[in-house]
Amino acid sequence: MASDSKKLRARLVSLFKRQVPDGTGRLAEYMDAELGTKFEQHGFDSSYLDWDALETGELGNLLDSITLVAEFLRGAKRVDPKRYIDQVNRIFNEESAAYRIDENAGGPSSNRLSLYSKLRVCRRRA
Repeated sequence: MASDSKKLRARLVSLFKRQVPDGTGRLAEYMDAELGTKFEQHGFDSSYLDWDALETGELGNLLDSITLVAEFLRGAKRVDPKRYIDQVNRIFNEESAAYRIDENAGGPSSNRLSLYSKLRVCRRRA
């Protein structure tokens, strides 16, 4: 089982982009506040999320972002969280990743005491 790959990262970031196609400045600000990162970039008249920095940065930040995107989407009421979670787990499965995400995407009713503080990532049993 793999724990990281360029393809896995690209597929997750692509999923994030499809879920939050515009107005990424608020998401970037939220992620920076939660992760202590600098994903928020400033353009001419607005801010936006630096997707490339997320994709190529620390694996822990990318995995934590799964939960942060889910929380952002819940707050914006944009998509069905279950569908998003299913898509994340499908990507993990297809890429033979050593992770899965629980049905709450690390949300309020999840156990947040894990290696990645916001994401309940569990090693699959070999």
